[in-house]
Amino acid sequence: MRKFTLIGVLAAAAWWSMLLPAWVLTTGQPVSGTETNRTLALIPGVVILLGLVSLYGRGRRTLLVAAALASAITSVLVLVSDLGNSPRVIELQERATGIAGGNGDFEVLWPVYAFAVLGLLVAGVLIMASVKQQILKPAVDSQPTDEADPRFIWDQQGK
Repeated sequence: MRKFTLIGVLAAAAWWSMLLPAWVLTTGQPVSGTETNRTLALIPGVVILLGLVSLYGRGRRTLLVAAALASAITSVLVLVSDLGNSPRVIELQERATGIAGGNGDFEVLWPVYAFAVLGLLVAGVLIMASVKQQILKPAVDSQPTDEADPRFIWDQQGK
């Protein structure tokens, strides 16, 4: 569980870095992922934080599932949203054309799809980390079942 969680956190860091390249090209000017939607810049950080807290706190599975859901929903929303309606793209189009509402052309670049795929990958890894069964180790205080074990003799003498 810990190994998959750490892999998920590292994948979320790579996912976060996909916000930096240009996502939309309009009027010859690139618009990065952080400029298209400010909330997108926060969600990968929240996913990383939830993953790290799940390593040390209670409710590990709940935190991992919440992080996976956040990354999956964000990835799907990026794929279905119209990036041409973001305020930064409209502002650049208005500045270039002089028409209010920014009716210019724009081109969606490859980092949008890489962001979505990495987000779904992060969600998958975090779900795997949350459902991975841990091997139960016997407690130190439990009595051995074998009577030839010397610990059994000491337990019997103490009674």
